[in-house]
Amino acid sequence: MNRQNWRGFVFLLVGIALLANPLYLYPDNVSYETAVTFEGEQIDEIPRHGQLEMDLRYGNLQTDIHWCPGNGRECAIAEALADGQTLRYDIPSHREPGDYDEPFPADYDYIHLSEGEGDYYRPAQTVENGSVVLSLEQVDEGTVMQAAAEEYHSDRPLHAAVENGTTTVVEDEVYWDGAILVEQNGNYYVVRAVESDRYPTGWGWKAPSPIVIDAMRLAAWIGGVALIWRAGEWTERGR
Repeated sequence: MNRQNWRGFVFLLVGIALLANPLYLYPDNVSYETAVTFEGEQIDEIPRHGQLEMDLRYGNLQTDIHWCPGNGRECAIAEALADGQTLRYDIPSHREPGDYDEPFPADYDYIHLSEGEGDYYRPAQTVENGSVVLSLEQVDEGTVMQAAAEEYHSDRPLHAAVENGTTTVVEDEVYWDGAILVEQNGNYYVVRAVESDRYPTGWGWKAPSPIVIDAMRLAAWIGGVALIWRAGEWTERGR
């Protein structure tokens, strides 16, 4: 191989490497960190409106609360039971009373029915003469909050969020989504992630901004095309 062909071969290899650069320059599955900002807010009752209520409803409560009103059959039955009615149904003959899982409302620990006060209920059941009788027992909101709250842990971001109102931590994996209800010394706090920023760190390098990464990839692509074109010229000269 003469000198021109050798140069063309080297230029071709370097050009291909530069064109393949996005595959190894800060790929999506290498060395990312996530900075998460948590906020803690003291509450006296479970929120009924706004984003805080939605975060709790679809968050990480330690008990299962069914939220009504709604258009489903379950909410209609719950409203009737809350008005003092009872639901009775026979246990199938091939099942034992203690083993039979009634369709409603045992799927939930508590039921939330209305926008007013005193709107939390606990499903109750009794077995009478081979039939299951369902009813709802009204409970105060403090009982529900105590059941739904997580115990306070000082070794988690919960501590700083509760004590300081906000904290930002860098974790490889976020602890939770939504919100958590926390109890500390009889007080209740909602801790939720309000901001999350995921950024690459490369192989121990300081993380550049996304614009810099895009510019590096574009420059590598242009350089790769130029080198491959130049490799063709050197190959022609070597013939």
